[in-house]
Amino acid sequence: PRWPAFALVAFVILSGLIIAAWQINVPYYALSPGPVEEVSDLIDVDGSEIFLLNGELYMLTVSLQEVNAFEYAQGWLDASVDLVAREVIRPSDISPEQHREANRLSMDDSKATAISVALRYLGYAVTDAGEGVLVTSVVEGTPADGVLEIGDVIIEAGASVWYNAVIRADYAPVIVRRGANIQDGAVLHGPPGLTTDVGPGATVAHNCVIHGAVLGEECLIANGAVVLDGATVGARSLVAAGSLVSAGFTVPEATLVAGSPAVVKRPVAGSPAEFWVDANPSAYAELAQRHRSATEYLGG
Repeated sequence: PRWPAFALVAFVILSGLIIAAWQINVPYYALSPGPVEEVSDLIDVDGSEIFLLNGELYMLTVSLQEVNAFEYAQGWLDASVDLVAREVIRPSDISPEQHREANRLSMDDSKATAISVALRYLGYAVTDAGEGVLVTSVVEGTPADGVLEIGDVIIEAGASVWYNAVIRADYAPVIVRRGANIQDGAVLHGPPGLTTDVGPGATVAHNCVIHGAVLGEECLIANGAVVLDGATVGARSLVAAGSLVSAGFTVPEATLVAGSPAVVKRPVAGSPAEFWVDANPSAYAELAQRHRSATEYLGG
């Protein structure tokens, strides 16, 4: 009978296809559940009352890895795996090293936020710094000498920074210009060598991340959008909610962009977006004044 020969040929062909698929990288990442680690033994508290733990404390992790064609097929069949386009996770103009550094900085941000929340919960007074430009040096003999000190933080007049926003100028300057508003939960930060510059009257809405980017005058970064290293958003442009502006990308002036990665959609003029671009600068200037005049500091 010939079937053993056919089976052998089919096996060889299938094996060759699997080997070939293993060698072919595809432009996707696989997001899947990672290892679960028991971390109770790693926590040590000195100088404070401790309480016995009833149960166990685990750290949950997420696995993120680039995939080949075979792994892509596996992920497509596995409901616990999400396949995400590489451009969303790591744009083509970002090297793996830069991506790792960005992740490290994000982890530092998360740890600092967790420490701040925990200390406040325990009743400690926590002072946040970094709302604006961090003064790292002062040149002798200049008008700033004797007025500014290293460690001072500056924002321009009329700018507003809202509750739970985080602005860190430790690696590079962060400039928040006159009339700009940084809304609740936003994060402004930048890598060494890239100034984060928020233009006059610009809006950084709730839960946005601006990382080493330049925002033009009266542009609007809508809720949850991310603008990455070296990107530029033109004056009076609008980045739609949840969009990702890739590193180095330039959004033309007075333009609506959307998507992940963000792409140009249409001019702002004549679209519903025009209302929000027009309304936000004056609306948040008024809101900031109302909060300043109506809020009483209770200490803590």
